[in-house]
Amino acid sequence: MKRKLATLILTAVLAMNTIACSATAKTSSTTVTNTTTSQTTSQTTSNNSTAIDALDSANLFSKKDKEIEYDEKTSKTIKLNNESITISEEGTYIFSGTITNGQVIVDAPKEAKITLVLDSVSINNDTSAAIYVKQADKVFITLAKNSINTLSNKSEFIAIDDNNIDGVIFSKDDLTLNGQGKLIINANYGNGIVSKDDLIITSGDYEITAANHGLQGKDNVKISDGNITIKATKDAIHSENSDDTSLGYVYIGGGNLNLTSSSDAIDSSSIVQIDNGTINITADDDGIHSDGRLIINGGKINILQSNEGLEGEKVDITGGEINVISKDDGLNATSGSSTTNTQAQDNSQSSENTQKQSKKERPTPPQGGQMLNSSNRPKPPQDGQMPNSSNRPEPPQDGQMPPHMGGGMDEVQENAYINITGGTITIKAGGDGVDSNGNITVSGGTTYVYGPTNDGNGSLDYNGAATISSGTFITAGSSGMAQNFGNDSTQGSILLNLSSSKNEGTKVTVTNSSGKAILTFTPQTKYNSLLISSPDIKQGEQYTITAGDETQTVEMTSNIYSSNERHR
Repeated sequence: MKRKLATLILTAVLAMNTIACSATAKTSSTTVTNTTTSQTTSQTTSNNSTAIDALDSANLFSKKDKEIEYDEKTSKTIKLNNESITISEEGTYIFSGTITNGQVIVDAPKEAKITLVLDSVSINNDTSAAIYVKQADKVFITLAKNSINTLSNKSEFIAIDDNNIDGVIFSKDDLTLNGQGKLIINANYGNGIVSKDDLIITSGDYEITAANHGLQGKDNVKISDGNITIKATKDAIHSENSDDTSLGYVYIGGGNLNLTSSSDAIDSSSIVQIDNGTINITADDDGIHSDGRLIINGGKINILQSNEGLEGEKVDITGGEINVISKDDGLNATSGSSTTNTQAQDNSQSSENTQKQSKKERPTPPQGGQMLNSSNRPKPPQDGQMPNSSNRPEPPQDGQMPPHMGGGMDEVQENAYINITGGTITIKAGGDGVDSNGNITVSGGTTYVYGPTNDGNGSLDYNGAATISSGTFITAGSSGMAQNFGNDSTQGSILLNLSSSKNEGTKVTVTNSSGKAILTFTPQTKYNSLLISSPDIKQGEQYTITAGDETQTVEMTSNIYSSNERHR
């Protein structure tokens, strides 16, 4: 959320701790080879530095990624018995048994494709990865049907070679997980599953508890199906590649995900794209965050708790069902730096041009689980009320903001935008509801925004331009910073401030001049301002809005009607 009140300043202190471990743990080790060659579908990974656009789901998964069958007759069967195992040749290996303090290591030729079948295994490594892929072309971990498998660590990682092993499953190369069994991962230190290339899940059941990230892929994290439950002290799903801007992305095309995190539930340095699936999120920071693009084409997303719900530089929502509860912004578009200053139409007003930082620039959240706001200012109090008047300017006594109040207070970020073309979105926000540091375009879908209840934020907030041409867009919140869509809109939009505040659950009805109800909704928060836009609101018509015991009638002399002229 952009700063609107120049007197609110956040001072964040990041404590950085560096821990060096030089001891080396040794366990007894057996080397296993297998001359059986498996057939796989090859994949080529692009390493260009061109920023990617939307992801093509047809090319994200190979046939082998989704293959859960294996031939026991041509596979090597291994019974684990408290000895570390090294796999050095291509093939399929079926594991059962227990290692109380050791690991399965894959150290094979660079062109080798290896399948590890987990059939009721329990592997713990006190100070390293339970499964360590040191070298291969690609490794597939398949969960045998009806099997329950447990992988864990207990203590801080101790280096065993030049690689910085930091996960219970750690792979230097492409890694795919699938199957018809269950995998339980307890990462008392570090991450749950880590790949330094692709990290892919196409089926199976997963329960991951991690001291850091749950799933971490340097090039990407791709999920097509599966039941995945993650509890992470940092991000539940994390992908970041500082070397290649086309990588570091997260794709979800299906499955059931339950994500709980002390930081972001889903975090990407490049792009997050969700095409399908059911995702339930409880996050102390962002529900879903992308430093680049955030694309939602389908699925059901329930963000039950977040500081900010959905955040990206470029946000496109074309479909799906999205429900967001946020302490701060519900849906936010922001880039790491500002490029263009807007000029105040009232030059007597001035403010600091402080912009929200990107994830890479922000302080790390405190370890205690209490999240600092990510927008350079104090978080709104828990009860949703803003600080007292000594901390911020008083709005005019009549409750109406001056025309174009926001025009010169903030900077336009040229690359930041929100584009809604479809889907059903419901937001309950403590800060701004739908907020862009650039532009907002609505041409479809159904959007409901409930909140904020304080006058330092707005249900709709933008620095550039906002237009609506189709779809339903309804907000109920505070009037202090309320904005309407701009005059370039081709669909009717009404911004109406009420004479008194209405309680949560007070129904709103909009009727046309014939007395027909064209819209009815019940706000999920206290409100004294309404923004209503739908294809049924047309220029030249008259509409009556009833909110509880209050009724107002408006004449649509243009497409945009505003009680307080803050639209652009």
